[in-house]
Amino acid sequence: MQFSLARLVILIGICAAAAQADTIQTYDINFTGGSPNPTGQFTYDVTMNVFTAFTVTWDGIIFDLTTSANTPFTQGDCPTSDPQASFQFLTSGKCGTSAIGQDWHTDAVPSPFFEVYGIGSDTFVNMAFGTFDVGPGNFTVNENGTFTATLVPEPSSAILVLSALLPIAILTRKRFARGSDFSTRMNRLAARKPARS
Repeated sequence: MQFSLARLVILIGICAAAAQADTIQTYDINFTGGSPNPTGQFTYDVTMNVFTAFTVTWDGIIFDLTTSANTPFTQGDCPTSDPQASFQFLTSGKCGTSAIGQDWHTDAVPSPFFEVYGIGSDTFVNMAFGTFDVGPGNFTVNENGTFTATLVPEPSSAILVLSALLPIAILTRKRFARGSDFSTRMNRLAARKPARS
């Protein structure tokens, strides 16, 4: 009975970890080009299909792209202008079924601006969103580059899975210990019996 309960606890723990991991996803954005390279991260709610956070830092300036990621500019290869289109663009470099580039650009005129955009097969910008800065910094140079987004593993999911596996390890050890005790007792009994001639 205890072993079945442990299996149930493990199943619940693994399902809870998977459900949490599937609902809210955090991505690091890996930028190339530019000096210094921008850094960024976004959080996307897969259930609600909405960005809950999206920030990029470049040259000491923090840009909040959350609102613009939820309402991107789209045309050409991009069939829709919604958060799902932005998410697909950021994570797979696609808009609909078409592959588009994953690029970024900064512009100091008329004031500091940061955008990510993708150009499709029709050579027009098919997806773009950006924002003006919201913090102090020294914005003196225009820069361009490319980016990719990488899913950040959730530590809470790993902890849930490990805590679910702990009861199995304990029960397995107890069963092994019980089995070896039984073997030891049987060997002792066999050693006490006199040999028949």
